Amino acid sequence: METHPKIRNEGGVNAQSRAGSAVEVTVAALVSYAIIVASGQWLYPTFGYDITLQDNFGLSAVFFMISLCVKFGFRRYFNARPERD
Repeated sequence: METHPKIRNEGGVNAQSRAGSAVEVTVAALVSYAIIVASGQWLYPTFGYDITLQDNFGLSAVFFMISLCVKFGFRRYFNARPERD
């Protein structure tokens, strides 16, 4: 079976490279970051928090970093696990 040059074939199963995982997770996290910032402009005041756009960017950046680390870690964990039938 021929695979894409950036995808490894491990035991007949196509596995994403670390770089590929990092790119995928980063793109997903950036989209999530934009959604968090946009929703934060509405959500924080709804719950009585008066924050500036700059504060919103800062809080969203913290959640972005947490999300990036968690998603990357889970992706690597599940790609490293042997297939169980």
